[in-house]
Parts: sequence; structure tokens; C-alpha cells
Amino acid sequence: MSHPNNSAKIDLSEIFLPLILFVLSIILAIVFIVASQQYHKYIEEWTRTQESHFGSLEREYTRLQDTLEIVNNLYLQKFEQLTKIGFFHNEQEFSMEKQRLNMFGKIRTVVSQLPLFTADYVLSETKLYTVPDFLRLEKSLKTYETQLTLKVEILHEEDLLKLIETIEFAGIFNIQRCDIERLAAKIDVKNISKAYFKANCVLARYVSSI
Repeated sequence: MSHPNNSAKIDLSEIFLPLILFVLSIILAIVFIVASQQYHKYIEEWTRTQESHFGSLEREYTRLQDTLEIVNNLYLQKFEQLTKIGFFHNEQEFSMEKQRLNMFGKIRTVVSQLPLFTADYVLSETKLYTVPDFLRLEKSLKTYETQLTLKVEILHEEDLLKLIETIEFAGIFNIQRCDIERLAAKIDVKNISKAYFKANCVLARYVSSI
């Protein structure tokens, strides 16, 4: 009776190891499947994140390209306009003395052609204009200012406007100050032999050399 018991024990020991290996393989398979699913989920999330990030970068790049194109075109257009009106000059060809002589000649011609009773004008020395720091201009760009002081006696206020409008100098020209004073309490429209207004104006002209 002892021989059959030994056979049963041998049979159990022979299937125990394969059973353990089978269970372990199932566990490993489950772990592998779960890990694969987690990795696949991570890859999908990473891909979506990268696509979203790339989309944002692409939109930002497109926006910057559009902005750069607008800025370049506007700056180029503005540069051409300023060059056309004589604001920019080649530094090697720029002569402050020549510029002042041209201004004297033009203002003398304008004053002689308009109905002014008296006209005194003074041109300041052309000096380097200090550009405010917030403008952040290139150091190679030098801007010069020349002030024109006008003292005139006129019949009508419109005569002063005509005078200012007629003055055309190269560069940027603006009015810094203009004071008008009435010389008579009453204006006799029939009497045009005397001045009724006196004006004192300061105008400035700006040019730059590159």
C-alpha cells in the first residue's frame, strides 16, 4: 500500500513548478498589459501636449511674422517720407552752415512777398538736439535743431497763418510758441494803412544726419 502513496507524491511535485511558472507568467502578463496601457496613455497625453504647444508656437510665430512685416513696412514707409521732406541727410554731405544760409534766403523771400508792415526774423545757431531717452534712437542718428524767431506787425491774423504756411524748409518744421497781440482797441476795416496785430512766434526746424 505504500507504493501508490509515493507515486501520488511524485506526481504533485512534478506539476508544482510548472504551476508556479504559469501563475508567474500570468502575473507578468497582467503587469505588462497594465504598464503598456499606462505607457500608451502617457504617450497620448504627451502627444496632445506637444501638439498644443507646437500649435501655440506656430500661432505666435505667425503673429510675430505679421507684426514684423507691418513694422518693417511702416518704418520703411516713414523713412522714405522723412527722406523725401529732407529730414535725413548723409552725414558726409551735411553742412549746417549751408542749411542756415538756405533758411535765411527762403525766409527773406517769403517775408518780401507777403503784406507785412514790419518783419524781424532771427535764426539761432544750429545745435545738436538732445533726443529724450525713451525714444531709444541709435547713437549714430544725430538730430539738429534750428530756431526761427519771427516778430511781425500785420493787418489781419490770417496774414500770420499765410506766413507760417508759406515757410517751407527741408526737415520737420513745427511751431513752438506764437503770441498775438492786438495793437488797436477797434479795427477799422476801411483803414488798411496800419497794422492792427503784432505777433511774436518761435518756430523750430529739425534735420538728422546718418
